[in-house]
Amino acid sequence: MKIRHISPQSNIRARIGGGVTLATWLAASTWAQSNRVVVYSKPELPVVTFAVYIPEKLDTMQEQYSTGDSRPQIVRGILESALLHSGYKLVNFALSESGAPSSALDALKKARELGVDYLIIGQATASQISGSGSAIGVKVAGPSAHSQSGSSAALGGAIAEPMRSSAEVSVQVVRVSDGSILLAEEASSTGSAESQNRAGQGALHEAADLLASKLLSSLSLKLKDD
Repeated sequence: MKIRHISPQSNIRARIGGGVTLATWLAASTWAQSNRVVVYSKPELPVVTFAVYIPEKLDTMQEQYSTGDSRPQIVRGILESALLHSGYKLVNFALSESGAPSSALDALKKARELGVDYLIIGQATASQISGSGSAIGVKVAGPSAHSQSGSSAALGGAIAEPMRSSAEVSVQVVRVSDGSILLAEEASSTGSAESQNRAGQGALHEAADLLASKLLSSLSLKLKDD
């Protein structure tokens, strides 16, 4: 803890404006000590290593898929970035010789092999809740017609209602050594865009941001007692 003291001399002269007797000096010194400015340094974090395994599922009317290595891992990426910026060490399964895990149980097994202290496992799902747009953008309703004389009729059409999706993300922090659950957190959000995919991805992104904030706040307290 770093402590910055307010100068007793400057406070004495400001308060009495003149010569300083010993009694006044002692009184002023006591006042300065009781009114000191305290600056707390950043608390030291335990040197621990994390790994993250959170499959993502995006449900739409046109398609249903689970994100794999070929698709961006939105939630995992945000949590990994938050952990790194907070000073924790991180292991990326995909970059290890054992490769990406196929299940939560497989992730726990590989985490032990890689010397990981804590494994964050969970699931992330985004589902459509409203909207009439298409998966590729907007949908235009109404035909365009031309008369036999060559004149054009008015085009009938309207931009589709934006797609809206909801996302739910839940995780558990597991102690790799014995498989016990250290803590659990969850978050949810909604997103809107011109396509279902973008709406779902936006909802997942916002939910992941909320989750990262809650998770790191809880971790700093839990790891001190673990």
